[in-house]
Amino acid sequence: MTTPALTQEPKAASNVLFNLTYSPPIPLDSLPAKGCYLVHATNCLGIWGAGVAAELKMLYPRAFESYKTFCNVKEEGGGWSGRDNCGSCLVCEPEMPKDGTIGEVTENESGKPDEGVRVVCLCTSWGFGKGGTRSSARGKGGPRGKNGGSGRPGKDPPDVILRQTESALREFREILQGQRVGHRKVVIYSPRFNAGLFKVPWERTEAKIREVFQGFEGIWVVIEPPQE
Repeated sequence: MTTPALTQEPKAASNVLFNLTYSPPIPLDSLPAKGCYLVHATNCLGIWGAGVAAELKMLYPRAFESYKTFCNVKEEGGGWSGRDNCGSCLVCEPEMPKDGTIGEVTENESGKPDEGVRVVCLCTSWGFGKGGTRSSARGKGGPRGKNGGSGRPGKDPPDVILRQTESALREFREILQGQRVGHRKVVIYSPRFNAGLFKVPWERTEAKIREVFQGFEGIWVVIEPPQE
């Protein structure tokens, strides 16, 4: 059964500044194209290869190219760079979702400042999966390190991911405050990020969102995953 598109933005209670709410599954190409934000967790290697990230790579190719440039990963002698981006946030320019192959230019593409979805990349883990044997599991600002095995960094431990999530969320809030125009509430969408391939219990990530965004005037809509 096809999930219906979202036709209007959710509304928060008038007496609540920051409201985190939940929504039934919504296609990621059907979000209101009025300058909303779509948040997901990423590795720092310039790779969107599975899960929500793979879907975003298809729907928002310009955002993916911005993310790759932001990561600027170089593999030298079996080692990977990118560790310094852990705990950082990238807010991509507004983009309408693509209908077709990756990188194809279609008529519905928009570069106007207040149109399209802004994909937000929270760099919460250096790598993904098991990766190789890592020489360092430190957080933001740690050494770049060398890796054995495949040479690719694996996902960070849950506590490190959460620490880097908090750092990225704080940077995201600062960016939002700088981009705010008028008095319109900010509307943010996200899946239950960190809970899939990074295997961090969602409740711990949700607690970080509530902590960092306390007092912020906006709505955060968590899109529930489709039922199996």
